[in-house]
Amino acid sequence: MAKRDETYLLYTFNSPHSAIKTQKILNDLKPKLIPVLRELSESCGMAVKIIPEYLEDSIKIMDKSNIAKWALYKVTVLNGKTVIEKVQSKEDV
Repeated sequence: MAKRDETYLLYTFNSPHSAIKTQKILNDLKPKLIPVLRELSESCGMAVKIIPEYLEDSIKIMDKSNIAKWALYKVTVLNGKTVIEKVQSKEDV
């Protein structure tokens, strides 16, 4: 079965706990908890998927959150090919 064409945003973390917490704090943006793409990590992990229209709102919320480390990617699937672009990240300061 072929993947359908789509574009979405994906937040990744260094722990499943951070993914679950992010799903809760981004609740108004209708996030989905999904497995991390193999292209981003070989380890078992979870990520939070949202639609591109929520880019700016999600970054504002994440910047104010106490989640110390996260990365945000734009994922585009077109004709079965996946292209991943890093948008932003936050590290411990």
